[in-house]
Amino acid sequence: MVMGRFLNLRRHGEGVDFRYRACTDRQRRELFGHGPHGVELDFPFPVLDDHWNEQVCPPEAWGGDHALVHGLDAQERHLREHATRLARDLFPGAAPLVFDPACSTGTFLSALATALPHARCLGADLSPAMVRRAAARSVDVVVADAAHPPLPPGSVDLLVVRFLNAEVVRRAAAGPLFDALTLLTAPGGHVFVLGHTPVLLDPRTAARTTGLRLVDTAAALPRRPGLFQFLHYTSVDHRRAER
Repeated sequence: MVMGRFLNLRRHGEGVDFRYRACTDRQRRELFGHGPHGVELDFPFPVLDDHWNEQVCPPEAWGGDHALVHGLDAQERHLREHATRLARDLFPGAAPLVFDPACSTGTFLSALATALPHARCLGADLSPAMVRRAAARSVDVVVADAAHPPLPPGSVDLLVVRFLNAEVVRRAAAGPLFDALTLLTAPGGHVFVLGHTPVLLDPRTAARTTGLRLVDTAAALPRRPGLFQFLHYTSVDHRRAER
């Protein structure tokens, strides 16, 4: 996806002209070879509908039909693999409380439950159809709005946020939702923010507004050269639970 070194851009009525100095294949390979640490992937433009408004899937799109479920699970495979490896490293032999406030099919939460056999993994979703699918995977899941999570502040050891991304919520809503959700994080807890479409948060602004420490912003694809967004935060301020 790396075309070259950015030079400038110009907006106009028909869109945006983007100017760059092209990379060679060798330069691209060298860039990806440095790994994800310190790399930030930025997607500055929202996805627009035919009327030039920020595009968001309507509620009825999350009904849980087979094509949607298969697509979501397939697109998140690399995200699940990285999250489960990282979770095992962060909680070796521990029994953390893991919460996914928009768990959709439950596949992601089920993978974390397998990786952390002593954990309590709880999911929620606004779609009853998705909750039924997730429950079929033997995960603890309830119908609930992510804006009103069914857990007390400071109780969650691993918060997995998979819905603050393009075409799921609007950019203006992403920051306030993240701020509210991170109040659930226990001192010393961790937050993963990811999505198969671009994450809408500015990573460093989100760290400042929540008091979390930003650990990483990207990860490497497991089977081919490539990078993807994966925001990892940790809670280091014991006073956050009192916010």
